[in-house]
Parts: sequence; C-alpha cells; structure tokens
Amino acid sequence: MTSRCILALFATSLLLPAQEPDELEASVKKILDVYAIARENHADPTDSTKLFYEGIIPGLLRKLDPHSVFLDPGQFDQLKRMQRSESKGFGSVVSILPGRVQVLQAIPGAPLAKAGISAGDEILAINNIALGPLTTEQLTQVLSQARQAPA
Repeated sequence: MTSRCILALFATSLLLPAQEPDELEASVKKILDVYAIARENHADPTDSTKLFYEGIIPGLLRKLDPHSVFLDPGQFDQLKRMQRSESKGFGSVVSILPGRVQVLQAIPGAPLAKAGISAGDEILAINNIALGPLTTEQLTQVLSQARQAPA
C-alpha cells in the first residue's frame, strides 16, 4: 500500500517543474513526513489510499491546474466504460465531481438543449434523485441509468 502511494507521488512529480533529484526527493519526503505526523496524531483511523486519491493527488493537481480533475482507478474505469457505451445520451458534455454535475457543453437540438439547459448550468437532480449527497461513483451510476431510460 505504502509503495503504491509513494509511486503515486513520484508519478505526479512528473507534473512538477523540473527539479534536481535532491530537491524532488526533499519535496516528497516533506509530504511523507506531514502524512506520518497527521496519521500519528489523528483521532480516527486513516485510510491511506483514500487520503492519497481524494486528498493529496487532487490537491496537487488543483494547485497545478485548477481545471484538471483527478480520476482514481475506479472512476477512470467507469469513464472508459461510458466512452465505449452505445446507450442513449443527453447530447452534452458534463463535469462530474462529488455531489455535483455541471454542464460544460450542450449540443444544439439534443435533449439537454431542448430542455433549456446550457453550458454552466448545474444539474441538481435526475429523475427526482437529489445529486448533492452522492459520491462521484453514485453520480455516474445515476447518469448512466438515466441515459439508458426510454425518452
């Protein structure tokens, strides 16, 4: 587990500006030191995988590029499945984040555009299911089910 987390840190380091090996090693060591201190002093048990996938890596990417979104392996697999899917669509491009679906583009004449939804709109519910409390995985499932429902 720890080796995967360290590997993830080194992999994300490729996104950082070029640094000397000693500087990069020192930066990674700082992250690991902070993690160790937080883990030792935190009252509740810590899930290191969740911490890295939901905290450290997305935080690093957000700081480098606020428009980037990190997908953990499960989310990336879902994205690949949805791209291969031949089920019905809404005619839109959306951004899916925990508890939030925002329309990035609505294709003219497609179902979303016909419903008056346009880029920048946030979808709050689908088929009477409130999206706010849902995880990214749950949101993807709700969207997938809605895509397959008859019009």
